[in-house]
Amino acid sequence: MIQDGGHLSRCIFYIDMNMVRARKCTHPSGWAESGYHELTGKRHRYRIVDMGQLLKCLGHKGETEEFRKWYERTLEDYIRSNYHAREAIWSESLAIGSREWLLKLGKGIHGLELKELDKSYFRTGENAALYSLTGSSRGKEAFWRKHQE
Repeated sequence: MIQDGGHLSRCIFYIDMNMVRARKCTHPSGWAESGYHELTGKRHRYRIVDMGQLLKCLGHKGETEEFRKWYERTLEDYIRSNYHAREAIWSESLAIGSREWLLKLGKGIHGLELKELDKSYFRTGENAALYSLTGSSRGKEAFWRKHQE
């Protein structure tokens, strides 16, 4: 679970870079199944992303074309940075967000752990502390059971 649009955008870029990190391509455009093609408007058939809903979740106030330009610019920044390391928090965390939000999500569930994330995870100049919610296998199971209701 992801608290807000800023966290969601980082997650999107992280996923887009999966095949670059795996050295299957040098750019997400080189992977046919990448979300890149749909997010940039280059895929016209078999689309699955609801762009209106995505823009709403990201808190992007602009039009689709503005988003696409922003997305391509930001992705190019990621690629140029040569920072292509795997960040386990994106695949191992139950949720990422503020301490208060995560405490609310995990309330009443045993076996969960709240960890403040190191600022080195983020390259966006954020000042607010960010946390990750992880847990034992039982804690994770209880968390998902609670949030699928």
